[in-house]
Amino acid sequence: MSKSFGQSFRIDKSKGLLAIKVFSSWDFKVIKKSSVRLQRANIGTQLKELVAEVNRQELTFPVLQRLFRVFIHMLAWIMCLGSTLACVLAVYYFSEYMHGVRHILLAVPVVVSSFNLLLPGFFNAVAWMEEYDSPSVLNYVSISRNLLLKVSVLGVLCYYWLGRVCWESFVGQELYRFLLMDFIFMLLDTFFGEFLWR
Repeated sequence: MSKSFGQSFRIDKSKGLLAIKVFSSWDFKVIKKSSVRLQRANIGTQLKELVAEVNRQELTFPVLQRLFRVFIHMLAWIMCLGSTLACVLAVYYFSEYMHGVRHILLAVPVVVSSFNLLLPGFFNAVAWMEEYDSPSVLNYVSISRNLLLKVSVLGVLCYYWLGRVCWESFVGQELYRFLLMDFIFMLLDTFFGEFLWR
């Protein structure tokens, strides 16, 4: 009798987390309106993730639809990896070209900062095409694509820098230029991309 009673009131793990999140996640010490809005948005996102996880466990897609989703994901990854490879090659060949010119010192940092600013937007558009069920999976995919881009560009720049004869002073000067341009692009993105957009 106790065994059947426990089975009839058993709560699935993800549904139990959903109940815990609904009934006991609010922090009553928060009183500022901006903090309340932020906490409400945070709880809403977590609830969406949990509901998407429950729905994903309960839904089974037909074979054709699963194959189509796999094709879309593969196409998206090919597009992202191809654009990353194109950016890496562009940075390398542009660096080689600009080393011969030597007149425009900030050209390579401007190009690299432009790629670092524009390509994550392209990655987000591609992720929108993929239609992920869970927001956390979307975040992990976006982070991995952006990290792959930045590490690849940094690796190509290090390979290019270490091939120079007097590389210590050259790398120091280039890093200072990159730091300056990245700061300027970050300020412009914050002002135009987020402040004016909102």
